[in-house]
Amino acid sequence: MLRTFVERKVRRQIVRRSLTISALGFAAILAMWNTPALSGLMRPLRMFTNNIHGGLSAFAMQISGGSVESFTLSEAGAYTLLFQDGAEALIMSAGYLGSALLGALLFYLVNRAPHLLRGLSILLGIFTIGFLALFIRPDVAGDWLSMLVCMGFGALLIFLGLTGTGDINQLRSRKSITQVVLSIIALMTTLHIVLDLP
Repeated sequence: MLRTFVERKVRRQIVRRSLTISALGFAAILAMWNTPALSGLMRPLRMFTNNIHGGLSAFAMQISGGSVESFTLSEAGAYTLLFQDGAEALIMSAGYLGSALLGALLFYLVNRAPHLLRGLSILLGIFTIGFLALFIRPDVAGDWLSMLVCMGFGALLIFLGLTGTGDINQLRSRKSITQVVLSIIALMTTLHIVLDLP
């Protein structure tokens, strides 16, 4: 009886903590996204989100019979995707809807399965670096800084995954920091539809 009570209390604490982290992350994203002075902090996250969005659009393009001619990343973190053929309705919706779905799945896993945090962080870091290395090239101006920032962000995710140990209930543990970073990534990826509107 006492053990059940303690387990419920701990579970409530974890849920309350996850909701607090999510609310603070959401407020921080909105503030940084709409404040020009803070937009530099958002660049790696915006690039990551745009990589997912562009990658899903490119994947939809290829499965619908089209081909990707070029995929470039600009200094602002936006991408340009040139393609031939393919089903435009599928291509245009795949990026936004796929980003929302993947962000929601990541958010669910980060907050409901904290034992997966390290693996998720490593997987996202490898995806970021691999996707950049395989598909994305600098824009016409030859901006390599955006590529390096994105690769550094991928390396940070891998580092957090490799060293993300400790008690999730201790706010300063690396595992807790990994949860905060992944929650913010999940929220940004999910909210990409709303935040990308002009």
